[in-house]
Amino acid sequence: MEILNKMKKSKIFDNISDADIKALHFCFKTRVLNIKKGEVLIDEGEPFESIVLVLDGHLRTVINDYYGGNSILADYYTGDAVGIEEAFTNSTLAQYTLIAIEDTQVLTMNKYKVVQPCENLCPRHTQLQNNLVKIISHKNIELMQKFNHITKPSTKDKVLAYLQFVSKQTNSRYFDIPFNRQELADYLSVDRSALSFELSKLKKQGVLDFNKNHFMLK
Repeated sequence: MEILNKMKKSKIFDNISDADIKALHFCFKTRVLNIKKGEVLIDEGEPFESIVLVLDGHLRTVINDYYGGNSILADYYTGDAVGIEEAFTNSTLAQYTLIAIEDTQVLTMNKYKVVQPCENLCPRHTQLQNNLVKIISHKNIELMQKFNHITKPSTKDKVLAYLQFVSKQTNSRYFDIPFNRQELADYLSVDRSALSFELSKLKKQGVLDFNKNHFMLK
């Protein structure tokens, strides 16, 4: 019952009854895993044949470059799912590393069972696939928003574009971001020293204020 209640928090199961969720739970050959903070669930280049649903916690996808640097792609919290796009494109190898940012409980689902048409054409499976398409569309919008941040001409512009975006999302001038300084630099694809310099400069100019990951736009 506890796992069912956690599954119901995901948009994957929108408009699907408890009984049908239980049936899909069995059909998709699900497994529940508990991942420790800092543990890698999937490594870039490894076989990736599951959709990973976050039941509780925080996962992050990152890409490691040739020189050992990291680029943060996206964060996933309770109710979010990783690997939906790959399931529909028949990609068999992970294009990123999936890591736990805190102790996290996940549910893995066989991606082939999820995306292939059900031989019985059952309504619950059709509804779930419709939900997945909506999630992919939303994720594409998020990636476009990130692209808008990182393509700004300067570090200052990238920082302000991102912070203004978070402010709008939270509908507040006061907000927290999910990154420390190095993670924010990785997300925006900028040098950490340059990032810290611009933040300090903007603070002195009275544009913003901050304490660790808590910000205020003036």
